[in-house]
Amino acid sequence: MANLFEDPEIYRQMFQMTPNAVIISDQNRKIQTVNIQAEKILGYSPGELTGLFIDDLIPERFREDHKRRYQKYLGAPEVRLMSSRSDLIAIRKDGGEINVEISLAPLSIRGEFLVLMTIRDVTQQWKESEKNRQLMAIFEQTADAIIITDIKGSILQVNRAFEQMTGYSGEEAIGKTPRILKSGKHEARLYDHLWKTISAGKTFRMIFENRKKDGTIFQENQTITPIKNQSGEITHFVAIGRDVTAEKKLQDQLTQAQKMEPIGQLAGGIAHDFNNLLVTIQGYADFISKSVDKESAVYSDVQEIIHAGQRAASLVKQLLAFSRKQLIQPHVINLADTLVGFQKMLRPIFMENIEIVMVPAPNLGLVYADPHQIEQVLLNLAINARDAMPNGGKLTIHAHNVRLDESYAETHAEVSAGDYVAISVGDTGTGMTPEVKAHIFEPFFTTKGLGKGTGLGLATCYGIIKQHKGHLSCYSEEGQGTTFRIYLPRVYDREEIIVSETPLDQIAGGHERILLVEDEAMVRRFVEASLKSLGYQVLSVAYPDEALRILVANPAPPIDLLLTDIIMPKMSGKALAMEALKYFPNLKILFMSGYTGEQLSDGGILNPDVNFLEKPFTYEALAAKIREILGSKN
Repeated sequence: MANLFEDPEIYRQMFQMTPNAVIISDQNRKIQTVNIQAEKILGYSPGELTGLFIDDLIPERFREDHKRRYQKYLGAPEVRLMSSRSDLIAIRKDGGEINVEISLAPLSIRGEFLVLMTIRDVTQQWKESEKNRQLMAIFEQTADAIIITDIKGSILQVNRAFEQMTGYSGEEAIGKTPRILKSGKHEARLYDHLWKTISAGKTFRMIFENRKKDGTIFQENQTITPIKNQSGEITHFVAIGRDVTAEKKLQDQLTQAQKMEPIGQLAGGIAHDFNNLLVTIQGYADFISKSVDKESAVYSDVQEIIHAGQRAASLVKQLLAFSRKQLIQPHVINLADTLVGFQKMLRPIFMENIEIVMVPAPNLGLVYADPHQIEQVLLNLAINARDAMPNGGKLTIHAHNVRLDESYAETHAEVSAGDYVAISVGDTGTGMTPEVKAHIFEPFFTTKGLGKGTGLGLATCYGIIKQHKGHLSCYSEEGQGTTFRIYLPRVYDREEIIVSETPLDQIAGGHERILLVEDEAMVRRFVEASLKSLGYQVLSVAYPDEALRILVANPAPPIDLLLTDIIMPKMSGKALAMEALKYFPNLKILFMSGYTGEQLSDGGILNPDVNFLEKPFTYEALAAKIREILGSKN
């Protein structure tokens, strides 16, 4: 064997047949000789590489750096592996570039110093390595949480998004199973179904209610996919999840709004006709009560009719309020003043074992609201709080200025970022289960016994606050009490509208001429009788076209006041008024209706320059409103 290796031919063939490219260069980087593989890898014909310089095989952008490295190597020549790096690139004859791995070795042949370069084409490996790096970058930087497990479900790898979403670090999660996220909100059979599905090679999708490391419950939209090898065997599972808590909350709010909309449409549909009936029932009952002896059985019976009518009217109002179709008459108010008056109202309806604490913050901002409607909301919330504390407790009402930012608005439907005045109504009562809390703003939902509630209280509160462009939220835990928070938009530099009411003992009639337009005969007869009993001259018609003929036929204003219903056939009361004002610009107009739609309002808020009487109304309310308008200068 020793004799064999003494044969120079052996070394020549080894030089030529090695699978790597071999180049020998002198100290000036001039190529002295190459093997066949070098010519093949670099795309040169036999003999073309000899005589070229190493620089000819290096892209121009790397040449200066290569020269420095080569000179440094000559200063301390040794066998050295330069491995594969992104800047170790050779250029082929055709201009194409390849990634290479290079090893250097010093040679001394017949007294001449040479450098032997062994070059291996690692372009394919580099591409695969780069692909893996890109995949790893995608894995780490994607916004979705990713878990990779083995076939037994043990976690092998998690990405950064998983750590951020769950609060578990990679070190804490690896080796565990995804059960660390279980919240206890799902039944065991769900996880059995999940495991059977993915073990059968199918993808499983679901929104899970999971638990973070700190105990926070969150909604995760997760897709779990089995990974198979070339033989079709499952080797791993990949779970990709996204925190959709905010989206789910918004979707639930939208679903709630859509669920309530049909009832709102029904309320608007029946309100007009039902309130017309109530005007007649209550009106004539009121007439009868004034004409009979208060000690008689008839008087007592009539009072029951009046009381039932009032309850029916209240029910319709609640339906309209929750569906945001009620007409409200707001003005600029300071909620601190409202709360002071409200506190006096509260004490008589609360037992002594309930402490009432009212905390209005100093410099409380102004809001544009209907004070009676806000008081109704507070009263509903306070009564619910009282009922939740049968053994006593503490009711706290706190008002303060607050700013809701964009992040809050993004997770609450129909909320705009901005300045608000917030009122918190909190109790130390029994609290609510999550199941009850999910339905509290739905109409007719109640936890009270039969006959103890209509189920419209909170639905009404919700509608009133929404109609005021505000927001109502609830926080409650079973056994820990409940807190409702009302947010009303804060207003600045708005002139306050003074709303005055005529005292009942000052109500008087008059002699003026009134044109009454009402298509419902029962209501028309009652209103006509009421006005005549007050001394007014009344001309009543059923339809707007009849009223217009009367107005147009007279060269001078034939009447002092036009009293018209709003919802009528062929022409609305608003259209009638606009036509009448063309002939008589100074004509005084009073609208009446049990349901106006949007004809007199902007989003249910009454325009301040409009005179309006809401049905059902009493004899006294009609008399007071008529006298207020006819007695005004405008």
